[in-house]
Amino acid sequence: LVRLQDRERTGADWDDLDSIAGLPRQIEGVEVGLTFSELENGSTKVSIRTTKQVDAAAICREFGGGGHVRAAGYTAKGSVYQIINSIGELIEKQYNAM
Repeated sequence: LVRLQDRERTGADWDDLDSIAGLPRQIEGVEVGLTFSELENGSTKVSIRTTKQVDAAAICREFGGGGHVRAAGYTAKGSVYQIINSIGELIEKQYNAM
């Protein structure tokens, strides 16, 4: 989770955060990487990076977002834990369908 106060303190911009989104997938065995960034309005920006097993864009469309097959995102309301639970179910369902 990238907190708003940390982003402001460091001067990080969205290009910097986009680079962070791909880091989890660089770990051997990781199929889906998620990055959460707090927004000024209290919402959370969710970025998803995937391998061939999971369609990031299809998952994000379920929440009103979009993007590419391997890199997509959307904006969510609620706690990070609520977001993880809702997105986790879709990721698991899609992964198991392959």
